[in-house]
Amino acid sequence: METNQYFKSMSAFCKQRAKMDGESELFWLTEAELLERLAETNRRLDHLVREHGAQAA
Repeated sequence: METNQYFKSMSAFCKQRAKMDGESELFWLTEAELLERLAETNRRLDHLVREHGAQAA
């Protein structure tokens, strides 16, 4: 599974868990936010690698 897809899937899982687990809702929503940030950071890194890789070639 691609890394970004993994982060997005796990974020969706955390959001669903937050709905089901009322006591730990804040924890799961925070985890989901963190995973979304990781997905965005990974997307940006992939873009930089592709951009610089094309320039080096």
